[in-house]
Amino acid sequence: MKTSMIVGIALGVAVAVGAVAGFSCGDSEPSFPPGTIGVTMNEFTIKMTSTTLHAGDITFSVRNDGEMPHEFVILKTDIAADKLATNAAGGADEEQPGVDHVDEIEDVPVKGGTGTLKVTLVPGKYIGICNIDNHYQLKMYQTFTVQ
Repeated sequence: MKTSMIVGIALGVAVAVGAVAGFSCGDSEPSFPPGTIGVTMNEFTIKMTSTTLHAGDITFSVRNDGEMPHEFVILKTDIAADKLATNAAGGADEEQPGVDHVDEIEDVPVKGGTGTLKVTLVPGKYIGICNIDNHYQLKMYQTFTVQ
């Protein structure tokens, strides 16, 4: 009886260690092909796998892990991310002087919805924002630089 109990405990420990190791591997950041930047959105953040990019063709692989729809808008500007003029809804004014609207993905679905945005970017300073309602005012933006 003691031997079977020891074997059972050892087997249980081995299964638990294996489960933890497998879970840890599953939590690692996904890898993206060259020229692709991962973007994760949530209430109210945008995180990019890199914020220093090389000029040229870039693909943004966007995932919304949030509970509400978001969008990913790319603006080229030298204006500080928290200093953009806002519209009546609390979003950033995408047509203000000193701001170039590059492109966007509208309404990325909730809870794991994805979208892909392919753009050609020149060197400069950029901001990726969610411009739905007041999400910009809630600091849902990420600055990045293209070299």
